[in-house]
Amino acid sequence: MNDQTLGPTSSFSWTLFFLAGGVAGASLALLLAPQSPRTTRATMEPRASEAAKSSRSIEDRKIREVRHSWNEARQWVEIVLRQRRKREAALVRRVPTASPGASKTPQT
Repeated sequence: MNDQTLGPTSSFSWTLFFLAGGVAGASLALLLAPQSPRTTRATMEPRASEAAKSSRSIEDRKIREVRHSWNEARQWVEIVLRQRRKREAALVRRVPTASPGASKTPQT
């Protein structure tokens, strides 16, 4: 028995199972509908169209949210990098430099 951890693959699998169940349920409902197939399709077509439109608007909104979050994260990283460069420059200015005439190795 393996311990399975939740991750992208697991979430993806659950999503696929959920969608497959929805498709199977919808197919069964169409087969067992009390109306003729033509009437059922006429009834379902506007609903499916509305669902697709709603799905696209949700997708567009989520894309905008992700882009906004990405831009905020990028700006934050730029601020942190700028602060780090300033600190490094300040540290470099504090380090004493050797005078040009000083030798690094002792002379005998």
